[in-house]
Amino acid sequence: MPENNPNFVPLPPVNNGGSANDSVLIGFIIGWALMICGSVAAGFLASVFPYNSSLYSVGIIAVFTVPVLFVIGGMVWFYNKGKIKTVKGIGAALLSLVALAVLLVAACFGIVALGGGFH
Repeated sequence: MPENNPNFVPLPPVNNGGSANDSVLIGFIIGWALMICGSVAAGFLASVFPYNSSLYSVGIIAVFTVPVLFVIGGMVWFYNKGKIKTVKGIGAALLSLVALAVLLVAACFGIVALGGGFH
């Protein structure tokens, strides 16, 4: 019995890099939820400034930066909690947003190039 051995030192438990509720899929869903909430918050912030105001550009900048700041804040928060897989999932959601934007821009250029837009 190792407990009876005076030289026995128990090993610390093995940490596999996250808790039981730490997964990439949860992070992906949280990442998209953060982007949607950040977009709603940016929309409210942009609507505060009237169109002919000198601060209108602040609202336009907020529309593009606030959702990304929400996602980065979520990544930092989950990283500090030790949920590395969740952080990877949130990063994948951010990359999927960039990929979606690239595809939408390419589709718009395709429509214009084929004569389907701006008549």
